[in-house]
Amino acid sequence: MKLAELDALLEKGEKLKRLLEGNPEIAAFASALRECRDPVLVIEQDRLVRAGEAAKILGCNQNTVNGYVCMGKLTAWYTPGSTQRKYKLSEVWALARKA
Repeated sequence: MKLAELDALLEKGEKLKRLLEGNPEIAAFASALRECRDPVLVIEQDRLVRAGEAAKILGCNQNTVNGYVCMGKLTAWYTPGSTQRKYKLSEVWALARKA
């Protein structure tokens, strides 16, 4: 590995460290991941899905999914650079089990 490549890698590591320290949700996820015996399960349950996928799971339409946000039954998340609402898969499945 060349010195320039190593420097670039270290710089990316420092950026990632700053990102993790500045975001409590990511820090909480990382903590849960360390404690989990099956990290793939945690990643799958906590991934974000769009309204269409959430609607399929819940057996409703996308407007109803947005209504669940207004009623406080689901939390909408926005990813950087996107205006689309997304929902934690684990929350969608929890709501589907209640219905």
